[in-house]
Amino acid sequence: MDYFSELMKLEEYLEYYEICREVEKARKEPVEDRIPADLLFDELGIK
Repeated sequence: MDYFSELMKLEEYLEYYEICREVEKARKEPVEDRIPADLLFDELGIK
């Protein structure tokens, strides 16, 4: 593998790690502080 493809793979791992870290933080939040899924989907433009 060349340098560029290795770099791209590392970037993907970093993104995955950051997402997992955010999910873990969200799991520890009190339920009352969480954004309802419907509001989140609306905010992201997902129908």
